[in-house]
Amino acid sequence: NDLEINTYSGGTAEGQLFGGNLSVISSLIGSKYLPDWTDKILFLEDVSEEPYRIDRMLTHLKLAGVFDSIAGLVLGTFTKCEPEDPDRSFPVEELFRQHFENIDFPVYYGAQFGHTRHKYTLPVGPRVKLNADQGSLELLEKCVV
Repeated sequence: NDLEINTYSGGTAEGQLFGGNLSVISSLIGSKYLPDWTDKILFLEDVSEEPYRIDRMLTHLKLAGVFDSIAGLVLGTFTKCEPEDPDRSFPVEELFRQHFENIDFPVYYGAQFGHTRHKYTLPVGPRVKLNADQGSLELLEKCVV
């Protein structure tokens, strides 16, 4: 089942594709293993996280300067990330809007990668072009997946 594409900040960007699971990436902050995010296209996904935890991890990335460096952001599937108490929590789509609406780099949510049955495998490291208005990610060089 395909996700609906939500563009939070339009435009295009090119850069080297890096990313992965939000929980893992955010836990690397402060370690020697956190990559240099300068001009990268960051991709993020997660599974079985409450929205308040996703909010905390995104804030952690922001405070660490990750969003000051990247060229663009693609948000994949956030499987089983519904709030336990929907009356007391924002859904993840609203969190993404709050964090990324009209930010100064292109961002879209709804790419089909992550912890889901029907997904694309993203290669880490090749140059890509992100088009947030179209909800697309295009490989600009050959790679092995």
